[in-house]
Amino acid sequence: MKVSILTDPDFSSFYFFKPTIHTKNPLHSAVTRIVNRVGLSRAILFTLFARGWQIIAAPITLLLVGHYFNLVQQGFYYTFSSVLALQVIFELGLAFVITQFASHEFAALSWGHAGQVHGDQKAINRLHAILRRSVVWYGGVALLMALFILPAGLFFFSSHETAGSTVSWQSPWVVLVLAASAYLPIIPILAAIEGSGQVAQVNRLRLVQGIFSSALTWAAIAGGAGLYAAAATFIVNVIFGSGWIARTYPALLSAIRHQKDEAGLSGFSWKREIWPMQWRIAVSWASGYFIFQLFTPILFYYHGPAQAGQMGMSLVIANMLNSVALVWLQANTPVMAQSAARADWQTLDRVFAQVFWQSVAVSWVGSVAVLAVLELFSSYPLAQRLLPMTDMVYLLAAFALTHVIGALAYYLRMHKREPFMFLSVLGAIQVALAMWYFGRRYGSTGMVMSLLVINLVYGLPSALWLWLRLRKIWHQPAGQVK
Repeated sequence: MKVSILTDPDFSSFYFFKPTIHTKNPLHSAVTRIVNRVGLSRAILFTLFARGWQIIAAPITLLLVGHYFNLVQQGFYYTFSSVLALQVIFELGLAFVITQFASHEFAALSWGHAGQVHGDQKAINRLHAILRRSVVWYGGVALLMALFILPAGLFFFSSHETAGSTVSWQSPWVVLVLAASAYLPIIPILAAIEGSGQVAQVNRLRLVQGIFSSALTWAAIAGGAGLYAAAATFIVNVIFGSGWIARTYPALLSAIRHQKDEAGLSGFSWKREIWPMQWRIAVSWASGYFIFQLFTPILFYYHGPAQAGQMGMSLVIANMLNSVALVWLQANTPVMAQSAARADWQTLDRVFAQVFWQSVAVSWVGSVAVLAVLELFSSYPLAQRLLPMTDMVYLLAAFALTHVIGALAYYLRMHKREPFMFLSVLGAIQVALAMWYFGRRYGSTGMVMSLLVINLVYGLPSALWLWLRLRKIWHQPAGQVK
């Protein structure tokens, strides 16, 4: 029997792990104890499978880029992503807010057949209202990307490309922006489904998307498509994401399209309930752009695409480690958010304490392992496509500290608040100025060293202080978040 991915909404044909095993085998019992000890729930496992594929695929992509692209192409390839990330300024952090909102509403809701939502009618109306408005919002963001980011990229790359360069980048940039824009309206629906507790299901989708997008990217690179390969991920995500939602949650899509009066019935107010948190997260995320995405454009501008390409490839490794470490936090978002909604501080603290230390351990141990592998293969040609070893040490150490800061912020955001806005803005100003000054004068070494120092002296101490202070204030004995 043939199985189509789009007609197999739960991806049962792709199960790699059966979470419940009834056996008296001592080996299986030992494995079960280890799994429980490490905190590998079903949601975490499928999230790890998706991240695990990224771990497998990323080195292959790096090898193919290093083999088929010259240094100039590599610089364009990775700087594309940094310039495209400007979309966060228009997106305004809404996806994270939707996930939190859905988690809180699903404390009184459950999923039924074909994506029907059952439970408290007011909560259903509120969920449908925010989803409908969010899809419209992301549609507007897609239009803004086409109107602003597309021409901004054309101007930036044409103004600073290497003299005599024969790299064909104009059409690939246009295709990349259009494909990314097409995926935007899908984001809020997936965010709501994940926030409802369907973490494992959404990450099965992401696993399948990851496998097919990697395959298309590799085929494009090896087949001579050049920089068009940068758009492969978004093309696959649009096809599989839209098809899966339409097949698995048709009732939800119908409600989003046709039920017009839910906001009035529910009393839902975007201005009162969404915007206060959204604009703060938007400022924090825009600050994050200046902290994490300025590396390659600055190096591209002052030192050319070759050095920008080295930084871009190194950042892929650092971001991959951070992405894997975040699994433990992201997979437990519904549990923590629903605990915060019920003012069940004991459960919230217990779950967070466990996943925090697990994720930090993964971040630091993973960084050491990556450095060991890079040192072992330092004589290989691909090593020349990365930053020097000393710079890699500074970079991974800075990102490991960033993970700790982000985890503390994650905990506080479970309360449907964004208290890190002011700290993020101050941090972004410091990092942006340091990136510009030290990057212009000292290249990649100045950039990664300045990021590490800022995280040590400002980022981590201020984040820890704010976390301790607000946790004490918000978790009053009366159970009311002030």
